[in-house]
Amino acid sequence: MLTNRWQVISRTLIRHAFLALVLVAAFGVAGCSNQPGTIKGTVTREADGQPVAQAEVIVYALNKVEGAGSVDVFTKGTVLQTVVTDTAGVFSVSLGPGKNMIEARSEGLAAADRLIEVKAGRTTTVDFSLVASPP
Repeated sequence: MLTNRWQVISRTLIRHAFLALVLVAAFGVAGCSNQPGTIKGTVTREADGQPVAQAEVIVYALNKVEGAGSVDVFTKGTVLQTVVTDTAGVFSVSLGPGKNMIEARSEGLAAADRLIEVKAGRTTTVDFSLVASPP
């Protein structure tokens, strides 16, 4: 009788362990931080609000400046991706999660950049309004 009880307990434990493994495999991978996120936005001219077609949007990795004191200071690192806006000034970039720098630029307009954080499976909107370059 004691042997039968241990067999039932063993089978139950094995079933629960298998179920836990299946759940971790199914949901653990879906929630993995390697899942990309999306940055989308629009580039316009500040003067008239018109879209800027063919503007370059560049995403950079960040380099942390060492010895900057208690404040985190970052500089632009390696170019991760470059896209060009469409005729409506719209862009979209898919990236792995993390903090990056994004820059928009176009001929005759001053470049603008922003620090962004890409989150796995999420879409973040970053709009740029570019001013005329100084003569």
